[in-house]
Amino acid sequence: MLRVPKAEQQKRTWSSCPNCSSDLKGYSEGSNLPIYKCPFCEVAIVPIWWQRYVFVALGLLLSFAAPFALGIRGIMQVLFIALLCIIPCIVAGYFLVFQIIPPRYEHNDTTVTTLFHH
Repeated sequence: MLRVPKAEQQKRTWSSCPNCSSDLKGYSEGSNLPIYKCPFCEVAIVPIWWQRYVFVALGLLLSFAAPFALGIRGIMQVLFIALLCIIPCIVAGYFLVFQIIPPRYEHNDTTVTTLFHH
């Protein structure tokens, strides 16, 4: 018979830590949007992959919507203005997505082994 670990038996919340299952919703509201280190177990965490894609896609959409909202219609002018607006629009998309959808977390598996950490 396969035993399920005790941490998996309890129902995890949407914004829980993937390591210790602590609810992080109270820690990520307001100006502290997604957190990147669990305050309880101090494991490196990041928002789940699809939330990162949503805010980048929203930023790209906003960067191309800005020239059209200003009445610019030429293709080269739209591309130039979109290129100027891309970073501020991605930042705006980041804030919009994480204000509307609470972040869901996964482990940060981007650890790189170097000669100094080996």
